[in-house]
Amino acid sequence: MPEPLTARQVLDSDSATLPRGSHSSHSFAYRNQLRRLSLKVAIKYERFPTGLILSGVKCDDPAQRGAGGFADVFCGTHNGTKVALKRLRTLFMRSESQRSTMKKAFYRESLLWKHLVHENIVSFIGVSEDVFSGTVCMVIPWMDRGSLRHYIDDQKSAGRLHGKHLLLHQTALGLEYLHGEGIVHGDIHAGNILVADNEVVCLTDFGMALISEGTGYNYGSIHGGGATRWTAPELIDPEAFGLESTTDVYSFAMTAIELYTGQPPFPEFNDRQVSRKVVAGLRPSRPTLLDGISISDNIWTLLQSCWSEKINTRPTSHVVVEAFVPPAPAKELKPPVQRAAEGPGTTPTTIYHGKGICAVAEYDYEVGRIASSCAEESELMDRDTRP
Repeated sequence: MPEPLTARQVLDSDSATLPRGSHSSHSFAYRNQLRRLSLKVAIKYERFPTGLILSGVKCDDPAQRGAGGFADVFCGTHNGTKVALKRLRTLFMRSESQRSTMKKAFYRESLLWKHLVHENIVSFIGVSEDVFSGTVCMVIPWMDRGSLRHYIDDQKSAGRLHGKHLLLHQTALGLEYLHGEGIVHGDIHAGNILVADNEVVCLTDFGMALISEGTGYNYGSIHGGGATRWTAPELIDPEAFGLESTTDVYSFAMTAIELYTGQPPFPEFNDRQVSRKVVAGLRPSRPTLLDGISISDNIWTLLQSCWSEKINTRPTSHVVVEAFVPPAPAKELKPPVQRAAEGPGTTPTTIYHGKGICAVAEYDYEVGRIASSCAEESELMDRDTRP
């Protein structure tokens, strides 16, 4: 009679069967079944797949660089490369039940994150069991530019506040990928979006993530909602509202408000007031951007639909991606299709060939430049792409 498989053998088998970055739509349900099985086994037996465990990881600086709900962040190296170490905080939990809950959440986040591969998702390198005495840590790339929140603050201080349209498009691309993998992030805000050296933004921190079609409170989830001001009402009161991938779309819209205004949503209320008022229907007022320009009708209509109380009326992440596609540089556009001028002194109009919100443009034939009909709103266009 064959020997029964150990927990680690089961996890190693699942890890080999579920390839990283798989995009096959027909295997969606199968991939999620494997994810749920891996989570159950890892959480019950407190084991990681062998391939996830790293050697050669060092903590080079004892100073804590950040903190999350159940982990502290340190700077270290892995085989000579600078990395961030997310150390599980169980040693400092007073009760056994607290330690157990945090360990389950740590294993759960690691198992969910390890198969996610996308340009706008922070890559998961692995875990180390021997860097910190008595606990484990996740190992992810170190990003010197920090979070999108800090990046925007730095840009504003330096007088270089531009390109939010592109940043939001990249954020939406990360969400679209997650939702295609059947995962709801559950904690989207500018503090959970990191900026790489090439200024590409990446989603991080999957401690609140849920598997679609699963029960939000199973498989080690500690879900009770993320940062209060960005949290959809269905995460505050899931029994009343339900839970879907468009939960992230709500938080995306709140993140857009944060980027456009330079403030958290609902700055006039405290967190407790926000939770109560959001469930009752409170939403942000139409903002004036930091440079004094009003947000466009198109963007405002989109954001309003993103935070609709009726979850099934919110746009999908794919729709949001399409809405925020940055305008192509003029040199890459096809020759404009000219419409006749409507009268003396009137500039002929053209149909813009790219995707996105700005569809009709004016063409300046003297300088050969496309000027979008909504280009007066600088926040809709990435100024770096203008000729």
